[in-house]
Amino acid sequence: MTEWGRRRALVAMALLSGSPATVQTMLIPAFPQLEARLGLEPVSTAWLLTAFFVAASVSAPVLGRFGDLHGRRPLLVAGAMAFATGGVVSYLWVDHFSVLLAGRVLQGAAAGSYVLCLATVDERFTARSRASGVGVLAGVVGIGPVMGFVVGGVAAQLGGAPAVFAVSAIAGVVATVLAWRWVPASGGDAIGRLDHGGAMLLASVLAAALAVVALVGESGVGVVRPIGLGVLCVLLVAGLVAVERRHPHPLLAPGIVLAPVMLRVNAATIASAGATLGLLVVVPRMVQEPLAGGVGLGLDPVRAALVLVPGAVAMLAVAPVAVRSGRVVGHAEVVKVAGIVSALGFCSLVARADSVASIVLGSTVVSIGVGLALGCLPALVLDHAPPGRAGEAAGTNSLSRGIGSALGVQVTTVVLGVGSFTADAYAGAFVVGVVCSVATTCLVRGARNRPDAPECHVT
Repeated sequence: MTEWGRRRALVAMALLSGSPATVQTMLIPAFPQLEARLGLEPVSTAWLLTAFFVAASVSAPVLGRFGDLHGRRPLLVAGAMAFATGGVVSYLWVDHFSVLLAGRVLQGAAAGSYVLCLATVDERFTARSRASGVGVLAGVVGIGPVMGFVVGGVAAQLGGAPAVFAVSAIAGVVATVLAWRWVPASGGDAIGRLDHGGAMLLASVLAAALAVVALVGESGVGVVRPIGLGVLCVLLVAGLVAVERRHPHPLLAPGIVLAPVMLRVNAATIASAGATLGLLVVVPRMVQEPLAGGVGLGLDPVRAALVLVPGAVAMLAVAPVAVRSGRVVGHAEVVKVAGIVSALGFCSLVARADSVASIVLGSTVVSIGVGLALGCLPALVLDHAPPGRAGEAAGTNSLSRGIGSALGVQVTTVVLGVGSFTADAYAGAFVVGVVCSVATTCLVRGARNRPDAPECHVT
């Protein structure tokens, strides 16, 4: 490839990777409008986020493997088309919740494009340009959720919830054209076959587990349905383990997933991601509550989104510093500090969240802790990955982050709903963040750097 060709390809892949990263949070500022428009409870609208994360969690390992087997460029084009389609159907049928849910699933599935783009850069770029290419993609994905809040807030303020979906549809159309014209062909040389059974069982396990959490927050449900779904979830997990043990090319290699250290590090990733998404869901909703209710600040969607921007900037600033520090003092030590910092930020929000200044301060402290953990948790996974299987290990960690994000959305929404969105309910949601942050610190106990541990990019 020529230098100009690489630059064009990188622009296209940045849009392909960044669009799903942005859309995952773009809808949050419009949640109050959607709930009023559709007559839904917050527990129901939370599924618009959860469905996205479930689809994204499953699509990343599936698309990565499929791209290795059959080529990545066609998948990137198809993913961009699915992303655009999801935006279009959500815009046209914004008053139909089931269609909105399907649209979010389509857009979440396109999040696996990031894995395909990273692999394309690794295969088609020169050694000199590879590092900068991966850095650009990681930076775009890192800042995407922040841009999602800002763009979503502006769109919701100007045109309501339909405008949010229209913006995502336009981005998907542009990404489709650029993927078709500028992204080079890669992949298609791997040997083996796709683990279809593992992918379907994984999606079923995630959906069942999150449905149990959602049912707990609904009034009048009783205990029979949650218990029944819980039993189904356990059976699905057992089936997933059995299928993966027998498959010659498993989606989730049991030898990696079930290793004690890997279990702890991936559990820490789930806890950290859950705390992060809990913050991103709770704070914008809280500050938009009317002043008359004695809880919120009565901010419009744009200002509510801007409350989290200082923390996002701090997160992006400390993430690369954390990775470099982890090479010196140990990645596990940095993650331990990260959990403590995040816990202190959540404690600040529990103690006082009655002004813009106090909310910005607490959110920024939490974000600093998240930024410290962002690069070092994947680095810990690579430190303990078996030789020659770093890619599979990184895939399980990416899956763990998606699971944590989905659980963070559901759990915090349930806590808020059970507490009827009072001041105590918001404090309870922040307490969940404290617990997740402390768990992150405790779970990495015993994890150590390899002497020859490679540099880890944030993915």
